[in-house]
This record gives sequence, C-alpha cells and structure tokens, in this order.
Amino acid sequence: MPLPRPTIVFQTLCVLVLCTKALQLFADQPEQINGKWIATSIVSTGVVGERYWERVSPLQDSVVVINESVITFSEGYNCTISGSTFEVWTNYMRTFGSFGGNWEQLNLEMTAPNEFGIYLWPITCPEPDQPKLTIVTQPNDGAILLGSHRVFVTLQPHGN
Repeated sequence: MPLPRPTIVFQTLCVLVLCTKALQLFADQPEQINGKWIATSIVSTGVVGERYWERVSPLQDSVVVINESVITFSEGYNCTISGSTFEVWTNYMRTFGSFGGNWEQLNLEMTAPNEFGIYLWPITCPEPDQPKLTIVTQPNDGAILLGSHRVFVTLQPHGN
C-alpha cells in the first residue's frame, strides 16, 4: 500500500534537513592547523595583565611547527595540543571588564551580530607556572592566533 502523499513530503523534508545539517557541520569543521608558521604581530584586547604579555611577547618572530597534537617552538620546547572546541565569544563588559575591549581587535570577524564563532585548541606545556597557551581559529577565516588570555601572536605560513 503506498504511503499517503503528506508522509512522503514530510520524509523528503526530513532528509533534506538532515543533509543540509550534515553539510553545515562539515563546512564548520576547524581548518587545518598543521604546518610551519611564523609568529608575527602581537594583537590584544583592552587592558590585559602583564604576565600574559610576558608569556606571549617572546613568541613574536619565532617559528612554530604544528604536527597533529604536537606544537614545537623554535626556542626548543614541545607542547601538546588538545582537540578543538567551538565557542561563541561576545563583546560585553563581563568579557573585558571596565577597561573595555573588542574581539575585533584580534582581527576576528563577527559570525553573527556581536558574536565571534571560534575554535579553541588548548595547549599543554611543561611550564606549570606560566599562563596557558591556546590556538584560536575561525571556521571561515585564515586567521590563526597563538596566545594566552587576550594577548596573541598571529601565525602566518612560514616560507620554508
């Protein structure tokens, strides 16, 4: 016995929604971060504590190699990268405190009004007394940032 017409339409719509959702999830996967990078300009938001600047500023002009779950710095130490998680950052006072700031100062692009969809790649390094490092990427942008808290260096592909 053939299915009634409304059921066929409903099933077709469900399949289309599932396919569209699957394509969206595929498109939103984090871009590849493996490769050899040069840490260029420092970018930051608002007023940030000195210890974060002290953690990130030595990284400027260094070579960074990312291979799967290992990140190697030209200073000679290796760290481990955890899998990425997707987050939405917003600009509001709790994020930046009374000194202000804006995620656009990191050259991030808004993915919705006042929202910045980003992927966080936590890094575990052998220096336990130092602020933690993180890689920040965006789904549809080539910006790759390496830093701590709200102070980052921009990673650019290395020529060699």
